[in-house]
Amino acid sequence: MEVVQVQNLGHDHPLMLIKAEETEAVWDLSCYGCEQPISILSSSSSSYYGCKRCTFFLHKSCAEIPHQMIHPCHPQHPLTLLPNPPSAGHYCDVCKKFKGHYCDVCTQYCNRFIYRCYDCNFDIDLKCALEVLGIQLSIDHPSHDPQLIPLQKESMFLCDACGTEHKGTSYLCTTCGFWINQKCAASPLTLKLNNHPHTLTLNYLVPQEEFHRHSHEEPKCQVCHRRNLELKCQICPLTIYRRNWAYYCSECNYLAHLHCAVSNETENQSHDLSLNPSNLSSSNSATATSDADQHKVIHLPVPDDSADIITQFIKNTAIQGKHEGAAEIKYGSHRHPLTLYEEPIDHASSHFDVAWNVQKCCGCAQSISAPFYCCVECEFYLHVWCAELPEELPHPAHPQHTLSLTTNRCAKCTCCNLFASTLLYECKECDFYLDCKCASLPRVIKHEGHDKHTLALRPTPFSGTCISCSASLTISFECGGCKFNLCVRCAILPRTVRHRYDKHPFTLTYTPLPYRTDDDFCEICEDGIDSNRWFYHCGECDQYLHTDCILPVDQFSNMVYNVWNPINSRKHPHRLIGVAAHPNTSCSRCKRTIAADNYYRCLPCKFCLCNFCAVSDAEYSALQLFSFLFLAILYFVDCINFCGFRVICLPVPDDSADIITQFIKNTAIQGKHEGAAEIKHGSHDHPLTLYEEPIDHASSHFNVAWNFQKCCGCAQTISAPFYCCLECEFYLHVWCAKLPEELRHPAHRRHALSLNTTHVVKCTCCSLIGNIFFYECEECDFYIDCKCASLPRVIEHESHDKHPLALRPAPFSSTTCKSCSASLRISFKCRGCEFNLCVRCAILPCTVQHRCDIHPLTLTYSPCPDRTDGDFCKICEEGIDSNRWFYHCEECDQYLHTDCILPVDQFSNMVYNDWKPINSRKHPHLLILGGPDPNTSCSLCKRSNADDLYLCPPCDFYLCDPCEEKEIEGEI
Repeated sequence: MEVVQVQNLGHDHPLMLIKAEETEAVWDLSCYGCEQPISILSSSSSSYYGCKRCTFFLHKSCAEIPHQMIHPCHPQHPLTLLPNPPSAGHYCDVCKKFKGHYCDVCTQYCNRFIYRCYDCNFDIDLKCALEVLGIQLSIDHPSHDPQLIPLQKESMFLCDACGTEHKGTSYLCTTCGFWINQKCAASPLTLKLNNHPHTLTLNYLVPQEEFHRHSHEEPKCQVCHRRNLELKCQICPLTIYRRNWAYYCSECNYLAHLHCAVSNETENQSHDLSLNPSNLSSSNSATATSDADQHKVIHLPVPDDSADIITQFIKNTAIQGKHEGAAEIKYGSHRHPLTLYEEPIDHASSHFDVAWNVQKCCGCAQSISAPFYCCVECEFYLHVWCAELPEELPHPAHPQHTLSLTTNRCAKCTCCNLFASTLLYECKECDFYLDCKCASLPRVIKHEGHDKHTLALRPTPFSGTCISCSASLTISFECGGCKFNLCVRCAILPRTVRHRYDKHPFTLTYTPLPYRTDDDFCEICEDGIDSNRWFYHCGECDQYLHTDCILPVDQFSNMVYNVWNPINSRKHPHRLIGVAAHPNTSCSRCKRTIAADNYYRCLPCKFCLCNFCAVSDAEYSALQLFSFLFLAILYFVDCINFCGFRVICLPVPDDSADIITQFIKNTAIQGKHEGAAEIKHGSHDHPLTLYEEPIDHASSHFNVAWNFQKCCGCAQTISAPFYCCLECEFYLHVWCAKLPEELRHPAHRRHALSLNTTHVVKCTCCSLIGNIFFYECEECDFYIDCKCASLPRVIEHESHDKHPLALRPAPFSSTTCKSCSASLRISFKCRGCEFNLCVRCAILPCTVQHRCDIHPLTLTYSPCPDRTDGDFCKICEEGIDSNRWFYHCEECDQYLHTDCILPVDQFSNMVYNDWKPINSRKHPHLLILGGPDPNTSCSLCKRSNADDLYLCPPCDFYLCDPCEEKEIEGEI
């Protein structure tokens, strides 16, 4: 007899037994003891303990565990149950999360129930305790005479009830090896389906008479003269084996698979059509043997746009454990090994795409998220599940041949019609391509827009159109009986979406609304709504949105340029990639046929550029840079003298000029090395050789992979003339090699600053940590990098045309930048007007280009009288503050934050060429070897260590030698 009330150590109030039908939808059903979800099956016998007043819940097994137990790992003393660990835990400096007490058996942290021996300070978490208690407390199940032992430890096995592979908790008979999963064990004894008039009974063995009846009714085969003795499920047409459980109606001989019947009943009761990962195919090859394979049906649409449904599909296609969590793998055509990163990316302090915070996976073109593999040198990122995709894949859209995975190709996907540089499945014989996202789509779905039948993924005749958007189809989800076709994009549209136009969610609407008029229009494009197509609607505000407007198709969503060495052209707004020669292609600029040479192409736009025109583009860019430098020289000559310094007029016209490099050149001592072919510099152990020609990246050993080698002096892109040590890949601009050994600076007038070329320090001016050339005053602990030290002493700025601005130290009180409101330590200041400008805002260009607009955007100073509060940034979609500077396009009325279009790269002053960096699985950034520091402790083992440490300076992460060795050996 079940106990209806218990008193548990973890809660002050009595806990009542709650049945499945008493559960309220608003409850968060997670067990306080084991921190696992409490599953409510359709069976009325499913129950748990809880306090409804406090929404405190426990699994039935967790609530009834004994207060004392003997564990085989600690047999000398009994263990006592505690509702919480004896210590409060600690805050982890590595993952930045609070960690509780740890279990002495599995070494995992536990924050809830724990068994403890006070004499020995021995602790065991609830999961480890339940593994032993489950063996001691076997259960009776009507399907099997010997008692079954509940196994709490997850394992992969073939369930004897449903006949499918299962991973998770289970019940086992140690006598005969009978093994069933928990879900099958909790199946109800009887079921009532809406589409069947009688009650079905759970049979643990299909009745023998059903097979005899079937053998007489089935006609003989005309070839082999045998009868088909297979029984078919009445819900799905797949075979029912007599050894597996099934639901049976003796009145009308109705048979159904165990899971088909339970899923059908659950669907009829709850009408929950959300994506259920447990219903996804567990097959590693992700193939479907039948279009109507109902027990693998995915229910769409998903509830809202927060779910990453595409990633979930790819995960189910991947071969789990293909690389077995290897810390380093060699993948496909990538020439470097890939390192595994298991922690989420902290974009605020990370080098992983610091500029945009949306780094793409080179496999699926989705945003990168942990765990992932990475080559830091090439900025190549790959999800773990994308790295585990199968090499070959049968697909229902191309049943003639098996598709092969290709990792280094640009092609057009036959399914979504988007050009992709991601992982593709191809059939070379038929010129058929599928990107990995379309190849991972489920083979069978059930959609709310067509709830009569399931939809199967199939090739579509040329006359087929999508019922939602009327697009012509090549591959679609099809219901053959109803002639219902749905394109893959419309199939995965979420049920609800949100938009800034409305505080309520918009709901996907399939059929015409009875009260809708022809005057209804889309709030985004203001065009009319076609009631024959799907649209989004807010019933409370009676507002409409086209599906294409709120969720538009990004023609470049499948393009990842990391490994393709793209170029920019002033004749085309998109990036161009190098492709093989094609005789039927002509250059879009000079119209000449490209027959022999490789050329550059924008795949989505079909824009082509021959090598000759591409070189002309590069020469034009160089001419633009020369023109700017010439104008800058005129500025230096024509502008007035102020306090003995030449006044520089800012802002510069656009972002094409390398203004920082020009400032460093002006600081350098002209003729210091007199063009020596080889010099010895204090920043490096080996002699440096002079290179006077520009780098030909196409046939050069100079960073062939990326064409962006950094100078070890200023961290700017290397350009000729420069000094180089090929052995160490150490590069140094000629003007950086000529920087003076001592420098007087207006931000630190008390002492002269000395040039330091070997330390990692934080710049007082820009607050960036780096290992480039710094000027320092050791006596005052004052540091300024060579870029900030080379800034002009006096400038004139268009935003404050009354007076010149001088570079001066700023007081620590309340001094803030006029542009970005940042706190200042060094700024360009007009003392009479109390006008302060940080060095970053001072060098912002007057105009910038961005892919969101065909026109240049102009820097606009605060305040802007004609701006409204509804304006927002095109990149981050946050509001525009008229009291701060921003970029604006008057023709398109578009806005951009200065921080969004020209963000601060926290790692811009870090150059790893000569520092022999290492990768760590416990930290997402490169680590460099630092000197001994007795006041520093390892971030992993917490031990103070005076020896050399590996460190990430921007993050203050430290790794001692023992931990680094253990990590290599796989011990941590």
